[in-house]
Amino acid sequence: MQETNQSIQAEKLRNERQEFLDLAMQRGKLLQDRQREIREMEEKVKEADTKTEIMKQKFEREAEAVSANLRVISLKGEKETAEKTLKELQLEYEAFKKHSNNLLAKEKNLNSQLRNLVS
Repeated sequence: MQETNQSIQAEKLRNERQEFLDLAMQRGKLLQDRQREIREMEEKVKEADTKTEIMKQKFEREAEAVSANLRVISLKGEKETAEKTLKELQLEYEAFKKHSNNLLAKEKNLNSQLRNLVS
């Protein structure tokens, strides 16, 4: 009977050992699966970071382009204002020149008349 008890106990121990071995194998596979999932997630995070950086750079380039476009628009406005002012000044100059020429012609005419009277 002792031998039967020992053989039953040995059988129980073998079964427990097999169960522990199976449990360890399952946990090992589960651990490998989790590690694989973690690696995949890390890769996705790296891809997302890369895409985010690319988008930041694109945004900065576009912001610079918008800034440059705004500067161009501003400069065009300043140019138009300067051209308008120049045109006004040219018109004033032409009017002044015409007026001065008229006054000079009148003065010459008066000088001529005075010479004729004095002579």
